[in-house]
Amino acid sequence: MEKDQDSALPESSSQSVQASDQELVRRIVENVSGAFELLIDRYGKLIFYIGVNEHGLSEEDAEELCTDVVGEVAKRINTYSPQKGALKSWIATIAKHRAIDRYRIEQRRREIERTRKDAWWDHKEAAEHPTMQVLDDGESSGIAAALAGLTEHEQQLLRLYAEKHGREDIARSLGMSPGSVKTFA
Repeated sequence: MEKDQDSALPESSSQSVQASDQELVRRIVENVSGAFELLIDRYGKLIFYIGVNEHGLSEEDAEELCTDVVGEVAKRINTYSPQKGALKSWIATIAKHRAIDRYRIEQRRREIERTRKDAWWDHKEAAEHPTMQVLDDGESSGIAAALAGLTEHEQQLLRLYAEKHGREDIARSLGMSPGSVKTFA
């Protein structure tokens, strides 16, 4: 028997497993309170596993992957078709694509990290840095001015981010939440 859309979602994991994927999809489509919690309860470990074990993400990145996948499921739920495959497979495919994207971004960051010089990020030295010397039309002074226009807190955040500190580390260092660090970065 299908539950009314306003009915409360099951509270325990064992009860939440009883709700069918069809019911879960209906709840997400209708934006029923608690639908995404049920989604995470049911598929969060799978998404985390895909990130860490199949794509080599850190645990922190795998947790963010879970958030990304839930957001993607919310955006694309109307494109899901049970005739094409199980909800679990559809979610796993989204997770794999997002994990690959995160892995590529991380590889690109590492490549940039290998090529940058520490002085580049010090706004007081930026205009005199050899890399900045080759920029035309006063771009180097514009970048230095932009960096100088940041608050000390923003400069610290940018410096830590450029030094490849994780969001959790930056958050602890600056007394911020990881979500706020993500917003600023």
